[in-house]
Amino acid sequence: MNVAGSASNLNEAYKELLAAWDQTRDHWRDAKAAEFGEKYIESLPVDIAKAITAMGDIDKILKKIRTACE
Repeated sequence: MNVAGSASNLNEAYKELLAAWDQTRDHWRDAKAAEFGEKYIESLPVDIAKAITAMGDIDKILKKIRTACE
């Protein structure tokens, strides 16, 4: 498991999602679009940061396990 690579992939996927969301917002401009953006899109940076932190924690645990099993 490559945590740095996985974190990078997650960040790239987020950038792609933001680009797609920007394109979507060109055509979807009603109250539901705003609600969707607030509910799902705006919280993503915090959620992604938490996920990356958790991935780092998991990586540390896996390294300890590998060391213990050698």
